[in-house]
Amino acid sequence: MITFQSPRPEKGGTCSERTKHGLISMVIHEVGHSWFPMIVNSDEQRWRWMNEGLNSFVQFLAEREWAEACPSRLQQSNGKRNMFTYMKRNDIRPIMFAADNLISGSHNAYGKPTLALTILQESILGREQFDFAFKQYANRWKFKRPTPFDFFRTMAMSPVEGNSRKRPESDHGCRKRVLR
Repeated sequence: MITFQSPRPEKGGTCSERTKHGLISMVIHEVGHSWFPMIVNSDEQRWRWMNEGLNSFVQFLAEREWAEACPSRLQQSNGKRNMFTYMKRNDIRPIMFAADNLISGSHNAYGKPTLALTILQESILGREQFDFAFKQYANRWKFKRPTPFDFFRTMAMSPVEGNSRKRPESDHGCRKRVLR
């Protein structure tokens, strides 16, 4: 793994807590790429969020689990403020736009999917349902080339073990809106 992460430790090998957590976060994120997109081989040329967004979400989970003292960028006040400012703009694009057609691609590829997945996990599906579906997606699509619809379908249709979840009667026009 080659990366150009800054800032660097100071002379003598010491570093601030912020630098230490930044380097740890970078390592967690880059190691995560061994799964997204290397094993679950999404087309990052078309769907950058399926690579960076899913991986950033897993990074966020790892940081949250690893140590409360490791502040994730999403949890930092400036990270929240930056995302809020971005989401208020009039020129933002949906994450389903091609990867090379993005304004503020970093927010669209990293932050926006991470925030959406966190809301899905914490407020919509619940952790148990979400975790089961996310693991099912990763296992079902390893060594294959999933599309966003494969991800959406797996997340929508994965019941928790022992809990039979009925297929939704309608997708509420979601597929039609996304395909426009």
